Amino acid sequence: MPTTLRRNKGGAIPAAEWDVERVVAELRRLGTKHNVEGMARYGIRAKKVFGVSKPKLDAFAKKIGKNHALGLRCGRPEFRMRRFWQG
Repeated sequence: MPTTLRRNKGGAIPAAEWDVERVVAELRRLGTKHNVEGMARYGIRAKKVFGVSKPKLDAFAKKIGKNHALGLRCGRPEFRMRRFWQG
């Protein structure tokens, strides 16, 4: 039976539930090859591109909630969205 995650008042899952590995796994799940190819057409290239659309990314950010420490850990140089994570 799957476990349900506790959410805070804003609907976000508490920071203790998220770590870098889980964030990356979720981004891989949300991304599409079509988006990665579209990004490449506009010169957006990096070693790790997940291809997540902006609306999906916004919904994911809302799900996580504000967590500056997690953003810094996710802001590793190999990730294209480093500045986005650090907010």
